Amino acid sequence: MHRLILAAAPGWLPPRASEGAEKVDSIFMLILGITTAFFVIILVAATYFTIRYRARKWTAPQPSPSHHLKLELVWSIIPTILLVAIFGVSTKAWLASADAQTAEAATTVYVTGQQWQWKFEYQGGKRSDELHLLLNEPVDLVLSSPDVLHSFYVPAFRIKQDVVPGRFTRLHVTPTEAGTFPVFCAEYCGNDHSIMQTQVVIHPDLASYDAWKNEKIDESVPLVKVGEMLYQKNCLSCHSLDGTRKVGPTFKGLWGSSQTMEGGEVVTVDENFVRESIVEPKKRVAQGYPPAMPPQSLGEREMQGIIEYIRSVK
Repeated sequence: MHRLILAAAPGWLPPRASEGAEKVDSIFMLILGITTAFFVIILVAATYFTIRYRARKWTAPQPSPSHHLKLELVWSIIPTILLVAIFGVSTKAWLASADAQTAEAATTVYVTGQQWQWKFEYQGGKRSDELHLLLNEPVDLVLSSPDVLHSFYVPAFRIKQDVVPGRFTRLHVTPTEAGTFPVFCAEYCGNDHSIMQTQVVIHPDLASYDAWKNEKIDESVPLVKVGEMLYQKNCLSCHSLDGTRKVGPTFKGLWGSSQTMEGGEVVTVDENFVRESIVEPKKRVAQGYPPAMPPQSLGEREMQGIIEYIRSVK
């Protein structure tokens, strides 16, 4: 497959890792150059006028003209032309990145943004909390949110797309650089907005990508360690380990305790309750907490691991 070779990004910008990144950087540098030039011109003029026309005790006030048509036309027409030019090149680049109907797009990935984590589901049923893509393989990202407004932001792709509750938004991207790059939420979405981060992993070849799609949890890893890894990936933003109140109940001392549900039912936290809370989290919701947790799909060993981890948090 032909690989598009892009010029390296300036050292003070994030690396480029998508087909449209160079266009975005060119527009950014154009705007930076224009604004820098106007800043210097205005600064020099303001400094000159401040010195040249400063007030002097011995100088009588002079009337100043109230209107200069040619000057006003110049400072109105030139910025207008520049703004229209910037709008034109920016719109062209945006339409290219937003066009998700290209015939060559072979892969669709569903992206879910929810307080406060990103989830990705691939054709064939694979799920992940990281975005995995194949180098030079076009992909359509279909984004949605079940709660509040989020914004899917990948600096290396030079893209930022709002994720709107109640509707799907689409984003087309072609990765051009193998590696691992950060993903953020760029729209304030609640108390733990700052930890709503993950990463995009761009695999250099099909063998690496297929190996990831088929990987399973190492059976030699102790169950409690499996649970700890799952907690760090999926549960950290909503459940504390030290008794701090978050979106969901703390894991500290949770195992074996009696918990009151909405409606007054009292349940004991055991294996079956944990399984139900993961698979059908809205069936029974702890009193005083919102029904914010989405259903999770875990393998049997993963389920056993999270149970053992909750049991270990005293």
